[in-house]
Amino acid sequence: MRPKTPAALAASAREKLAAARREKLVAGAQSRLAAARASLPNRVTKQMLGCAAEAAFAVPLEDIAGPRRFTALQPPRRAIALLAHERLKRSFADIGHFLGGRDHSTIAHARDQAKRLLAEDPGFAARCAAIEAMLWGSDAKEPLSRVAGEGQG
Repeated sequence: MRPKTPAALAASAREKLAAARREKLVAGAQSRLAAARASLPNRVTKQMLGCAAEAAFAVPLEDIAGPRRFTALQPPRRAIALLAHERLKRSFADIGHFLGGRDHSTIAHARDQAKRLLAEDPGFAARCAAIEAMLWGSDAKEPLSRVAGEGQG
């Protein structure tokens, strides 16, 4: 077996560092969510939803709600838009304000895209299900897959 090149070693070190950062981010989000759940045991808030999305997607909430338009930030924003509207019954304007002052039409589009992704992308659907499990456990009213099928056709 040949020894690894310096570039390969550096790439391996970067990957390990990134994995450690993700683990720390997820652990922090889960602890903030647990603290919020303890203070409001019978309620789910947008902040709790944000912490759950941060843990499920391993993306900092400040990036999710920030002004950046990176493609990697779209799935967590879409998941928040869908769950906040369908489960928390929040208005598009309220969700847009939570997600960094985005317009209500942007949030409506994000919700529609999330519904489409639920049907097409098993990874996205699994992460949305993980968010629901973190927040509602087995108390979710109906599966998100049914919500995804509404209004399409």
